[in-house]
Amino acid sequence: MTLVCDFSTPQDLSVIAQHCEGIIRYASDDLAKNITAVEFDAAMTLGLTVTIVCEQGNQPAMRGASGGLHDTVIANQQANAVGYDEEAWIYYVAEDPNVLAPSAWPTVVSYFQAVNANTVRPVGAYGGRQLLDHLWSLKLITRSWAVQTWGGASYADALQQLVGTDTFGLSIDVDQVLQADYGQHPRPEVIEYEEDSMFCIELADGKVVTMAIGAGSRAGQLLEFTRTPGDQTGASNVVIDVTDQIGTAVPYTVSA
Repeated sequence: MTLVCDFSTPQDLSVIAQHCEGIIRYASDDLAKNITAVEFDAAMTLGLTVTIVCEQGNQPAMRGASGGLHDTVIANQQANAVGYDEEAWIYYVAEDPNVLAPSAWPTVVSYFQAVNANTVRPVGAYGGRQLLDHLWSLKLITRSWAVQTWGGASYADALQQLVGTDTFGLSIDVDQVLQADYGQHPRPEVIEYEEDSMFCIELADGKVVTMAIGAGSRAGQLLEFTRTPGDQTGASNVVIDVTDQIGTAVPYTVSA
């Protein structure tokens, strides 16, 4: 299990590096909780990844379009200041410290519309399963960071599991990474294939699948899918993430 951790006050990165792949840190108007260039550089030296989340107090997305405009400008400026890759994602808080009622979602949508209209970097969201799914359906986010106790996730890049705990002797939240590319800095290496390629992947249930992935004009297309010959067991559906030549995770659901 690959872990990252998030926190709002400086922590011992050398301890974190012993247990986690990376850190998730803040960009906001509250300078006391934001990531600094010194912390960012220290994380890079230790081989940690960094992912940035923007949060402005409780229920920041309920500020609507004006809040979204303000937050995306601030978040991108602060990301630039520490050297965060322009192709790395910034997550914005859709709901916190509790789940919002669906009647509040139109305001959240306005917030994310403003974020998307003014951002430099790709957009992700933090929240519960239902609201994240709604934002995905409107194509307002391309990464999601879900809270396990708020319904888990139908599809997510990271899952917040332990909140406000004394873990590893530190005051941090612990998150499970669910995808190889969850929007982090530095960006994962993207392998470009000159020709259609075959892959064998072992699934969580121990079964093996073979995939043919397209290249060139068919980059990222799932051309063929087969289970291990003679295998009639396992889940009724399997979700596979295919990374195309520009590094976009494309979810496929195929019959087992």
